[in-house]
Amino acid sequence: MKRISAGAMKQYLFVTDLDGTLFNDTRTISRKNLTALAQARSMGSITAIATGRSLYSFQKAMVSLGDSIRQELPIDYVAFSTGAGVMTFPGEQIIRQHRLEPEEVACISNAFERLELDYMIHRPIPMTNHFLYRCHSRDNPDFFSRIRIYQDYAREMDTAVTVFEPATQLLAVVPPTRPLDFMADLANELEPFSMIQTTSPLDHQSRWIEVFNKEVSKSQAISWLADDLNIDRKNIGAIGNDYNDQDLLTWVQKGYVVANAPHDLKQQFRVMDSNNRDGVAGAVFDFLGGSVSACGAAFHTSSSRS
Repeated sequence: MKRISAGAMKQYLFVTDLDGTLFNDTRTISRKNLTALAQARSMGSITAIATGRSLYSFQKAMVSLGDSIRQELPIDYVAFSTGAGVMTFPGEQIIRQHRLEPEEVACISNAFERLELDYMIHRPIPMTNHFLYRCHSRDNPDFFSRIRIYQDYAREMDTAVTVFEPATQLLAVVPPTRPLDFMADLANELEPFSMIQTTSPLDHQSRWIEVFNKEVSKSQAISWLADDLNIDRKNIGAIGNDYNDQDLLTWVQKGYVVANAPHDLKQQFRVMDSNNRDGVAGAVFDFLGGSVSACGAAFHTSSSRS
């Protein structure tokens, strides 16, 4: 576990989502946002990213940034796979992880099968880029786009399978043409688990339904981290842009969304500028009351969260 010496104990924790929040639409990180996060650290705050990206996908994004920039990124911890894992940064030591046991995987798979959802079963951390997939319909472009991204790691599931292995999560992709009127019943059926909805980062229209161990969510991962660092909940702020950030934004003392968030989330949380206009810097400024310097350069990444 990455520890802070008693003489340098931090009092605050600021958390940012990655795609659509810290990353702008061209998947760059502005110099202003980077400077704001660095200033947050200098003012006594731990900084963390809480992302829906898997470990593999996050690492791809960091490679795209380049080694020197990655080492300079002012982030102390990363909660990945919507909080299924937590690691130090940049050391990437995994300090917390959760998984689904085989009988739990079978239960969730059966629920998806009854609804004829197209879904994937991801292997446990750190091998989450490997998955089985089950397809009921050919009319799901977002689902097949994701398979193409992971074509070296994806394998079609044998429909005769009755015994499953442990998994990090099951992920169903619901095309925008399919009504979501089944969601309440599905949530009831899967109540023993953590079921999280988010908008697809690929086509920005499809709905992803991710099901994890009951202990998995962004808020639970950050709560665990704060407890370990002895940081009071009233000294935690976070910013996000989508439904998988909602539990975290509700849990923290100060929750923010960027202006590109869905309308209903903007009714619940304080709205900052969009991800294209340095919304993270604005949230840091508001949270710590500090001075955020404006700079023009940007750091680049080409990977999408997938």
